[in-house]
Amino acid sequence: MTARLSLLLALLLLAACGSDDDARSSEGPPSSSDPGPSSVPAQETSSPSSEDSSTTPVDEIPLLTDARITSRPDDPNFHRVRAPLDLAGGPFADARLRIELGTTCYPFTGWNELHFPPGHNWPESCDAFDRNFEILLRQIDAPEDQPLFEVERAITPFGGPMTLDVDITDLANARPGDWELIVHISTWSDRDGQVTGADGGWNIDAFATLVPGEAPRPVLDAIPLFNGNLTHEEPLLEAEWTVDDAVESARLELRTTGHGGASDPSRDCIGPAEEFCRRFHSLRIDGATLTIRQPWRDDCDTLCTLRDFPFGAGDQQYCAENPCGALGSVRAPRANWCPGDVSPPLVLDDARLHAPGTRTFTMEVEDIFPGGSWRTSAVLYTYGTRP
Repeated sequence: MTARLSLLLALLLLAACGSDDDARSSEGPPSSSDPGPSSVPAQETSSPSSEDSSTTPVDEIPLLTDARITSRPDDPNFHRVRAPLDLAGGPFADARLRIELGTTCYPFTGWNELHFPPGHNWPESCDAFDRNFEILLRQIDAPEDQPLFEVERAITPFGGPMTLDVDITDLANARPGDWELIVHISTWSDRDGQVTGADGGWNIDAFATLVPGEAPRPVLDAIPLFNGNLTHEEPLLEAEWTVDDAVESARLELRTTGHGGASDPSRDCIGPAEEFCRRFHSLRIDGATLTIRQPWRDDCDTLCTLRDFPFGAGDQQYCAENPCGALGSVRAPRANWCPGDVSPPLVLDDARLHAPGTRTFTMEVEDIFPGGSWRTSAVLYTYGTRP
């Protein structure tokens, strides 16, 4: 074990940042908050795991148990696992998902029980990098071309566990019925086992808690506007919807994070990848500017509680939240995300979003370097009272 930890220390000193596109198998293809309206408070999209505040105990419904997301392109669980979700029993006073992310990379004391192919640096089943971690919902009877609802965006820790608590109350009340939960992680492996495991992946446990009762907000509809990647070639998102007279307010949740191995030499970037680049995002409604933002996270250094390596590894340390990441990489600012943390949505409640008639929303990301991408999704919630 001591020899393996010494090797691990050397690997961490050399580790690069991963997220969506790095440390791929040579056999695998590339992978691609503001408050809500005062009249309709925005639901929390993520919060620490805690007991339900309801006075009536409600059991968690198991959806997935130790489900393995793999890095093998020919595997049914390549990059994602799925489970049915019944939201037909509303209205709901509260509806939540709890997603438990498991890993074989950590704790390090478990390495003795894992398989190391000859010449490999990492346990075969370990994905040591930070990856896109998306919680998606698909309505069973929806049109095939309807975008998936993204209800949470996070980035996995470098090889560490994580828990997400996701509030889906407004979505459950707006669109009751049969759904499919999709947990997506862009995991890749290194068949030589030098920078990550040769058969890396992640394990998922998922639960739903559905509390019947009066809906906390008068939600009318939830509309998925977009779910995809904006690139140098296609930097523009455009979506259209129709607002009727019953709608009194609206909330737009926009999730966007930069990824990719492109190396932009401009001063907009602090490192050799799109994840280290500041890009202006121009948001417009019916051609008029809503806001211009430059999504950026400069608080990643807070996700590094130092711990000493076990088994006499000297004075070397690692981040408890990101155990397989180099300290400098874990702490570095990034394009609206940090390893091992939720990426909160940009929430807009501008009155122009719910003006009666047909509305057109666009978002353009400026100066994306070739090879880089901004993973983006948008969901509109409308509120009001129908006669």
